[in-house]
Amino acid sequence: MVRILIAGASGQESRTLAEWAERRLAGQRIRSELVSVHSEQQFWERFSPGRFQGAVICFGDTKGFLCARRVWEADRSCRVVLIDDTDRYAIAGYRIHLRDFLLRPCEEKRFDTALDRLIEPY
Repeated sequence: MVRILIAGASGQESRTLAEWAERRLAGQRIRSELVSVHSEQQFWERFSPGRFQGAVICFGDTKGFLCARRVWEADRSCRVVLIDDTDRYAIAGYRIHLRDFLLRPCEEKRFDTALDRLIEPY
């Protein structure tokens, strides 16, 4: 079972990403638990070290990158995909070992590739 925390900047974005993830994981017959949130407060209420194998974070701007860095500092085994409006944090993301970095608007096919990198070899 793979557990993934999906954090969008809005409820709609979180739902869309969760739908894409559910469709991709079901197609690969991977049992999963997806937790979808749309605020940083909700994210930290649900996140705890060891609880999730992966996180998709798309709060945007500094908030998203700082959240990703905090996850890495708290749980180095939790893999993170960061989605942002600009490529400003793409290079810095390597320092915190992001599994992938996507630019908005994100297409489902590109998200699928990032999700595959997030869950391998689970």
